[in-house]
Amino acid sequence: MRHGIEHSDAGPSLSGLPEFSATALATGMGNVTREVLKKGAAVITKHAEPVMVLLSVERYLQLERASAPDLDAWTRQFDELYAHMQSPGISGKTIDALDLDAGHKEAAKRSADASGA
Repeated sequence: MRHGIEHSDAGPSLSGLPEFSATALATGMGNVTREVLKKGAAVITKHAEPVMVLLSVERYLQLERASAPDLDAWTRQFDELYAHMQSPGISGKTIDALDLDAGHKEAAKRSADASGA
């Protein structure tokens, strides 16, 4: 028992987070809250198995920011690639590479040549 609530050390640890049973959460929310604010998160267990992670708002916002796509960076990367594709010599290769009709014609020609037609 830790801070007046049951603290479980059973089961696999998730990133070293403190673990609390669902019962401990229900009966000792104040103590669990203090641990979450101190560590950023806590694992809630049911029958000694992890069932959820309780996060502080600060940690949640960190995860949100980390998972949000950086659209400005993607736009810059696209613009750089597009500009490169427009360079002399590259644009013709790009068009040739994307000319699916020519690819089908070339494949048909090779197939005909292979069959002796």
